[in-house]
Amino acid sequence: MKENIMTRHFKEMTEFKSRQKNEWNQLLKTQEETLAKEKDVAKLPRLFTEQRDAHNKKFKDEWKEIMQRQEKELEEFKKTKQLQKPDKDRER
Repeated sequence: MKENIMTRHFKEMTEFKSRQKNEWNQLLKTQEETLAKEKDVAKLPRLFTEQRDAHNKKFKDEWKEIMQRQEKELEEFKKTKQLQKPDKDRER
């Protein structure tokens, strides 16, 4: 059975959010390890901020791409359904 488009989009977003959370937790763990090893902590606030900003930008850009693609898929799905509707009416 073909998977429903709404179900597929929901699964995709759930996987996206899970991956985002896992990568965020990994980033924080790495930063904590860096802090424990680093002798000169003066440069760390800037480094950590840049790393967090890069993480956020990566996922913001990816989210935007996913939303654009899903919107396009929904538009195509709607068009397909609208084209199929007259065929059903003719069968009656």
